[in-house]
Amino acid sequence: MTAKRAATVLTMTLVAGLSAAPAANARQSAQEAPRTVAAQPVRPAIPFQCNMHGNNWCAHVTAIDSGSYLALHRKPDYEHGTVSGVQYHNGDTVGLICWTTGDPDADGNGDTYWFDVTDQNYNYGYVNDWYLTTGGYNDWHGHVPECGPIV
Repeated sequence: MTAKRAATVLTMTLVAGLSAAPAANARQSAQEAPRTVAAQPVRPAIPFQCNMHGNNWCAHVTAIDSGSYLALHRKPDYEHGTVSGVQYHNGDTVGLICWTTGDPDADGNGDTYWFDVTDQNYNYGYVNDWYLTTGGYNDWHGHVPECGPIV
């Protein structure tokens, strides 16, 4: 086994959650082949082109804790309530209609950008930028227009 191949197997073994230390039972370790980990597709960290109800840019929901969900808000804040029954989870896709500013994200990161979004079920409302794979301001600003006055 070449040094490069050994390093690859060691890396893959560590990624798979196995110990890099020699097994206590040499016979057992000889019988078990190292587990390999299939590469997971990386979701873009910037808006991507799509066609969701006439919107040309989309993003995926991200950074939502297991067992939790991202609510769709009526306005870009936490005081005006949410759209009943709409829950987004990591990986869900939303269409980006426009952007505005509002309350900082609920996790305390200071992100005050919000997107007016839609989804495959024609729900409309606002979600904070922190929970979308939109990248930074310069990644989406040239593609997604600023929202008009919010009433």
